[in-house]
Amino acid sequence: MPFRPPPLDPDSQLLRTSVADDYFQVTEYMADGAYPSHRVEKDEAEAYVATVVGAITAGHAERLADDLEPYLRAMFPPEELSRGHADVVVGARQVAFAALQRALDGAWQALIDRSFDLPSPADPTFAEYPTLWERVTKDGLVRLEPADVVDEALLGEAAFAYGNAAIYPHPLLAPARELVDTLLELARQEELTVALAVHPFRITDTDSVPARLLEDYWYGIKIDAGNLDSLDPHDVGVRTFHAARQDTVERLFDPLLGTWFDWERRSRHDGADRVKRLYIREVRPAADRHGEPLVAAANRELHAERDTAARRFTHVDGKLCEYDATTYEPTGARPDAPLGVPTRSRKLWRVDGPMSDHTWGTLVGLHFRQNELIQEHLDVVLSDGAD
Repeated sequence: MPFRPPPLDPDSQLLRTSVADDYFQVTEYMADGAYPSHRVEKDEAEAYVATVVGAITAGHAERLADDLEPYLRAMFPPEELSRGHADVVVGARQVAFAALQRALDGAWQALIDRSFDLPSPADPTFAEYPTLWERVTKDGLVRLEPADVVDEALLGEAAFAYGNAAIYPHPLLAPARELVDTLLELARQEELTVALAVHPFRITDTDSVPARLLEDYWYGIKIDAGNLDSLDPHDVGVRTFHAARQDTVERLFDPLLGTWFDWERRSRHDGADRVKRLYIREVRPAADRHGEPLVAAANRELHAERDTAARRFTHVDGKLCEYDATTYEPTGARPDAPLGVPTRSRKLWRVDGPMSDHTWGTLVGLHFRQNELIQEHLDVVLSDGAD
């Protein structure tokens, strides 16, 4: 039976270090040396590599290098690969470290899958800082306090301080860097209650936070007034769908079929209830850019509430939902087919309290970053926004 490199243990120190270090490269552990600050990681890496090299040397892993070719090309420059082809010892270590990187990727994906669950006091972050667990809401978010967001250097890394700990956003929320920045900034406003999902596995003290360069910047949408506060039946209870019109580049790298916008009255029976609700549901394909089916379609969704009497949004939250690809109906030919029921979802952030249209619009735009249909719909439905 062909040799299969083993998976990493979920409690792997090497995995924890890779989660905590944005600049982690497993090839850093290839060299000889004492590694005084990372001896445990070095020993773990060498033990894994020894297992793989042993299988290669014994002739039990003849196709492993071919299976790992994408990893080898990504991890080693051509001249190093040439050296590995010429020297079987060097080549075996290169293949073994590529196998280790693939195992790390698999373990990281397993953590992502686990992170869809609601947090637990046993999660490493809360186990390390148990008093932080006291702030967890019933929907699995951590309430922020103004004192958490005073460290400008830490905020620049999209994290907040909790004692001597740097607390990072949830791995499903972290890619929305500008949205996280905005949420942390809003946490300074005492009239708002801001809560977000935090990384359950990343433990970093504030002195160890690496500085990163934010390579691009994007502005949120501008919200206008118009029929924003209308409860007329013409303006609520009618589902709206915007189909995506994307060029080739967008279809390849940021595929989108369309977006649903549902405006509703919160109460259909209480005429005194002036709250209006908005549900936005993104529709992405359940196939990759080559047309190959995916396991699931991952769509961003959002819920907001508007006090039409006060002319202010008072609540907004965002989440990520996964839909089973085998029962998912939307396609390029029929983008407005029913979405069905998500197999799992995770709320990622929430803001409660009266907020300006500009603030609300920025949060919506950042949550749905690169979805031009958000701008398209809100420009049509809303006009002449106010702060």
